[in-house]
Amino acid sequence: KEHQHAFYIAMQELNFGFTHSQMLTIALLMRSKGDSLYYKPLYRRYKPLLPAKEVIKWLSFAYTLTLILHENSSKATINFSWKGDILQIHSDRPLYLAHEEIANLQTPKGISVELLDGWEASCSGEIDEVTGQQE
Repeated sequence: KEHQHAFYIAMQELNFGFTHSQMLTIALLMRSKGDSLYYKPLYRRYKPLLPAKEVIKWLSFAYTLTLILHENSSKATINFSWKGDILQIHSDRPLYLAHEEIANLQTPKGISVELLDGWEASCSGEIDEVTGQQE
């Protein structure tokens, strides 16, 4: 529901220094969520004022990925790199909850996302029952 409200708030409040096209683009991005890169009915309605669909998909992907990482980062240092068509996200701390959200994130055509945070490695070791430390 908050995605719907974000669209209307952005349309009402982004009125100084922004063109109509910029306001719509920002509002449409705020309306998007992880299971869809953009809200199709709004895109169709305002298509003449919006960037191309592929541009919207990339912007929405970047915005949604940023939200996921921000909500789950717990002060982690995060870096990005490309390996072919794979966006690799490197973190110095495990991002437990981000794994599932990123796995469900719709990506622009032709790319995939790989989260490299050591979480899988920390899950594979056995825990010593006495010390509570990973063996």
